[in-house]
Amino acid sequence: MTLLRQLRLLVLGETRSLPLGVAAAVLLATLLRELAGPDGWWRDAGGMVLLALVIFALWLSLRGAARVNT
Repeated sequence: MTLLRQLRLLVLGETRSLPLGVAAAVLLATLLRELAGPDGWWRDAGGMVLLALVIFALWLSLRGAARVNT
């Protein structure tokens, strides 16, 4: 139950860690796309890389929220 409560708090914007993490993920993905070039590996794997970065940001946010609540 606490995981769902923490996720609800993150999604509803009662914390800044998740939006900042998603923004950092998008910025890093943009940088990686530019480094890969127009015909680079990004065209095949870019979506998965962005998904992994956003999941990592969510995990960090949940971990931080769990530490604050205990």
